[in-house]
Amino acid sequence: MGGRLTSSTGEFNGNRAFVAGTDPTSGLVLRFVPQKNLKYGVKNLKYGVKNLKYGVKNLKYGVKNLKYGVKNLKYGSLVALGSIAGGLLSGPAVRFLGRRGTVIYALGPVFCIGWLCLAVAQSATLALFGRFVTGCGQGLGTIAIPLYISECSTPKYRGSLASMAQLMVCIGVASCYSLGAALEWRPLAWASLSLVPIVVFLTFLQPESPAFLVAQGKIQDAHKSLSRLRGVTGPQIEEEIQALEVQILEERSQKLELSSLLNKEFLKPFFLCQMTMIFQQISAINIVVFFTVDIFESAGSSIDDNVATIIVGVILAGATVVGTVLADKSGRRILLLSSGFGMGVALGALGLFFYLDTRTDTDTSSLGWLPLGSLGMYVFCFSIGYGPMPWVFMSEVFSPRVRPFASAFSGAFNWFIGFVVTSTFAGFKSGVGEDWVFWIYALANFLGCLLVFLLLPETKGKSLQEIEAYFKGVTPIIYKEAETNQQTNPVFQADEVPLPSSSSSNQSGVAVSKNPDPA
Repeated sequence: MGGRLTSSTGEFNGNRAFVAGTDPTSGLVLRFVPQKNLKYGVKNLKYGVKNLKYGVKNLKYGVKNLKYGVKNLKYGSLVALGSIAGGLLSGPAVRFLGRRGTVIYALGPVFCIGWLCLAVAQSATLALFGRFVTGCGQGLGTIAIPLYISECSTPKYRGSLASMAQLMVCIGVASCYSLGAALEWRPLAWASLSLVPIVVFLTFLQPESPAFLVAQGKIQDAHKSLSRLRGVTGPQIEEEIQALEVQILEERSQKLELSSLLNKEFLKPFFLCQMTMIFQQISAINIVVFFTVDIFESAGSSIDDNVATIIVGVILAGATVVGTVLADKSGRRILLLSSGFGMGVALGALGLFFYLDTRTDTDTSSLGWLPLGSLGMYVFCFSIGYGPMPWVFMSEVFSPRVRPFASAFSGAFNWFIGFVVTSTFAGFKSGVGEDWVFWIYALANFLGCLLVFLLLPETKGKSLQEIEAYFKGVTPIIYKEAETNQQTNPVFQADEVPLPSSSSSNQSGVAVSKNPDPA
């Protein structure tokens, strides 16, 4: 141990440790210095090993947190995946069960099963299954409800009524955010479950879509349904039923084949509908909603996370009210253009804030208003246009023959794009940074504005028959809404009877006029 002192210089055999001082007695003290240093070295080595263990342990925690992150991503994405499945199932459902029947016999039971699984779940598997099933219900609802509203309403009010479906969604989101601040997830699931029977019962009291009843050959039931919806009886109802019969007879005279899906009259509205669905999702609405808390924190706000999400939900609902009012006043095109441009500006401003905050030495503490203002502007602009309008447009542009299939595909496609956008956001953000993420989505919104301006026709105030005829390249004389001093409800007045035998009919059997293109 230690080495032996052989001279007054303090030189040790074997160790050659240098000792300061020449006092012989100092060797008695210094001979223990190498031993003490060795002990410190061993002790430090032990600390090093211990720290290495802590490092490995922290690495394990990091991997575990990553696994939790992936698990949470899967948990959240199951709703989108379920919505894709529900969207695909909605086509056969609305065709065979009817629009109202789909809500009663499909959507209601599916939501009951999903929320019940979540409410009683004692395992992650059952909870995940519940999330998927509620997603299926969401997919069914986003197709059946817009179709029902579109086929039951008049051209004058169709846009506003269809937009109310999105308004109800936003009110539901705001309500869940508010309840979620006070309730745990299990009581919240029970609360959601309790609303499903109420919705089913109220839907049961409503009439079925007249267009669906006519297609099923239930003409008398269609008369009753339409009389109840319009609030009038008499020739006006008969004339509208005749128009539906002519349209459906024309559709049945043409077999639905693959070649018919390659015609311009189908491909053009199909492409335009998918275009609006794509730009609705890549407008980054889900990303902005998910990023809400981070935006509030970046702004230096001390607002609680629950309060921040409630604020967003309230803005969504309030702005959708504005969009509902404007849908049949301003038109679909102007709302989509205003919405896309406003969202692009807001996302550009958000990107600028994160650029200054993360890539420069700029003190952004005085710019806390910028992300908050941008967030509010973005949510408002989305709600007046790209929130409801793609669903309104989807319910208008397809002919009855392909409407169930085309609407089902459009809804499923919408949810698929949403799933892709949200599931790739984390990697996208880590790759280019928050600033460029928002700038890229801002450019996508401006591109959407350009395509809407160049390609999308205006459907405000047009009947479903007029819209169908526009894509066929003809202009039918369909019933016009008349306002008289005696009638406060909108009724229909025919310029001429659109029967297939009319001399003014085209080959498809729909009466046409020489008026210019309605769009």
